[in-house]
Amino acid sequence: MRTLAALSVLFLPPAVVFIAAYLLTLPPPPAAHRPTLPGGVVAALQQADRIELLSLDPRRVAGDGDSFHGWRVLGRTEVEAKSAGPVVADVLRLGAEEGGAGYLCFDPRHGIRAFGPDGVVELVLCFECGYAEVYGVSWVKGFGVGPTPQATFDRLLREGGVPLATKPGGRP
Repeated sequence: MRTLAALSVLFLPPAVVFIAAYLLTLPPPPAAHRPTLPGGVVAALQQADRIELLSLDPRRVAGDGDSFHGWRVLGRTEVEAKSAGPVVADVLRLGAEEGGAGYLCFDPRHGIRAFGPDGVVELVLCFECGYAEVYGVSWVKGFGVGPTPQATFDRLLREGGVPLATKPGGRP
């Protein structure tokens, strides 16, 4: 029995490395199978009358105060919907296509609220684990999101004078 355990210690790590190396050589999935934003999110952002970006404290809060789906709001800025809406939609679409690990920690630091003709669409985003929740008029959905949108959202928040939550490792 000890021999079997010793053999597994010798052969398991190389096998894992081989499988990981093989998976990295595979081509990306065809466009029809790539992750995408849930239906209506892109349209809601592109057609919005107003868009708010929010900086969130990733620790859940209870009680009164300024909160967004359970997270304390550190600050918010309104961006020009006609010019920024398509940009926000495009980087969010790219992030969704990258995908994310999906809901391992869910410590969101970003929020989006879009006011449009069909109502309000809200997103809570965690770039640390790569997951986003979408709240619409009558639905809630989630999707994996890669890191691409974070730099754009951070820049827009900073331009609006909004403080950013500290990221893991102490970075703002």
